[in-house]
Amino acid sequence: MRAFRILIASAGLVLATAAAAAIPETPSPAHASAPEPSLAPALSGPSLGARRAEPRPWARSEKALLWGYMGLNAIDAWQTGNMPDGFDEGNPLFRAVVGDRPGAAETMALKSLAAYGIVHVTDRFVQGRTQRKVVLGLVVALQLFVVARNEQATGGIVFR
Repeated sequence: MRAFRILIASAGLVLATAAAAAIPETPSPAHASAPEPSLAPALSGPSLGARRAEPRPWARSEKALLWGYMGLNAIDAWQTGNMPDGFDEGNPLFRAVVGDRPGAAETMALKSLAAYGIVHVTDRFVQGRTQRKVVLGLVVALQLFVVARNEQATGGIVFR
């Protein structure tokens, strides 16, 4: 069972990293004639409804917000895996899936899945430049709140 959890965690981490790395950047005017492909169509599987619009390339600022989220997500994963005695997982959704004191494999698997979900949803379904920045900004703000709250509640896991 432990080997299966580690395998799932590794696959999720690879998938999330590949999804983030493959996001195309907004083409410069010199390269505007050849649009770069998006990762979402290859990973989305069969269509479940009406045909969706093609994802638009990501601006540098949108990528920066995404990488900010991923960095905070990694800090939160580390905090979760290194909780001091007497502290349990505070996120009720996370706790329902992996329990009060998740191991490293469970934490990485679920965090990787969440990161992939953010990349996929914002790439595929949030098309406007302003809307994508707002969604990513809210995700970064929420993750920053979680990291800060973890530090405050435990007296400092990362930043002692």
